[in-house]
Amino acid sequence: MFATPEPSTASLPRKIMAVTSCKACFAIGDQQSNDAVLGTGSYKAGVSAVSLEPRTDESDGDVGTSMVRGIMAKPGLLRSFYLRKDDEVDQVAPIVERALALREGYQPPARNEDQAEEPEPDFLTDLARVIGTDKHIRTMVALSRLAELNPARYGDWTSKTLRPALDDVDVPVRKGDSGNSVIRADDITHAITLRKQAEEEGDDGFGDDDA
Repeated sequence: MFATPEPSTASLPRKIMAVTSCKACFAIGDQQSNDAVLGTGSYKAGVSAVSLEPRTDESDGDVGTSMVRGIMAKPGLLRSFYLRKDDEVDQVAPIVERALALREGYQPPARNEDQAEEPEPDFLTDLARVIGTDKHIRTMVALSRLAELNPARYGDWTSKTLRPALDDVDVPVRKGDSGNSVIRADDITHAITLRKQAEEEGDDGFGDDDA
């Protein structure tokens, strides 16, 4: 494992990085440093940790969240947690015990080949779920929460995937007070309302040229 708080071509030589299979970049300040860790061209391809916020006195920021390559099928955000286990504190055993208790006696349902496939996830509804009670969230936070909500659908999404998906549901990306790209709860609610109105008009036959 190679680790550096100040990534560059000097601290991370190209020949070493060329044979490194798993790369993780936490909150970082600029494109050059981002690409020194994740590979040349990563920033332009949307594989970026530049929008992640470091911890400050006022906020924990995005501590534990990193942009990774080589760990998952595709580059994406990964959230990690430090669990302490030593002579004084054991945070690991309770988690294992709780997991075993939850699984005790569980029998997975038999799969019916004739059973209809699950419906495609509703991206707009999922957006409303991940924003919760927040008035707005940064796009990088939205990606992280979407991946947690439905890893199979959103686990490999990047900013390059998110932008066109937001355009498809008419939810704009705006600039927050700190200059970061954000998604507003009001815009999501407005998009849901417009879609519902369009569906109701379609059910009533309005807008049909043949009516």
